[in-house]
Amino acid sequence: MNKLREFFDHHQQTVTIVLIVLIAGYAVYELKLATLYGPAFGSDSVTYMTSARNLVAGNGFGLINPDGSFRFLPYAPPLYPLVLSIPAVLGLDQVVAGFWVNAVLFMATITMLGWGMWYLMRSTLAAVLLALLLAFSSVLIEMHIWIMTDALCLTMGMGSLLLMLIYLKTRSKKAFFWSAALAGLGVLTRYAGVGYCIAGALAVILLGSQAPKKRVVAG
Repeated sequence: MNKLREFFDHHQQTVTIVLIVLIAGYAVYELKLATLYGPAFGSDSVTYMTSARNLVAGNGFGLINPDGSFRFLPYAPPLYPLVLSIPAVLGLDQVVAGFWVNAVLFMATITMLGWGMWYLMRSTLAAVLLALLLAFSSVLIEMHIWIMTDALCLTMGMGSLLLMLIYLKTRSKKAFFWSAALAGLGVLTRYAGVGYCIAGALAVILLGSQAPKKRVVAG
């Protein structure tokens, strides 16, 4: 028992990450169970997938109207269709590719936030419990079975907020830069992602350790 405890103490971070990754992998299995007849999609999903295919085919980044005219990607920011264009280049089925894009995003979100909890609190229990809560969240599972922009925006936004917390703790300029970059990518995925930019700015202003004037400038 003492040797097991000593091993855990010396390899706490590695053990924690392995547990989180295993939980994230199980979350993908849950998505498979929830999509036995295929992932869910609607008219917006068709717009994203068709725009990605047209881009790869050289027809332009958007839709071809019934009269043969071209229409640039309507209403939506461009990042999600651009992501879907990557598997389209490889000739993969867009619906299948859409599922696996979301599955990878779900794994990334769980792993990232679980690791972030461990990094900020140094608690394996807290990190594993958070990963379990995310993996078994019916709301998140439903979000990730739809071929929509929500999953990608969530991953970018949560990554942005986590890096902002790391910046506030360590004053790392790299963390601040990547936090801002991910927040910007969130907006390029879904316009509602501007909320992550606002949250990051408010975090710097309200929670930063610098003088108020410098915090406002940084935000």
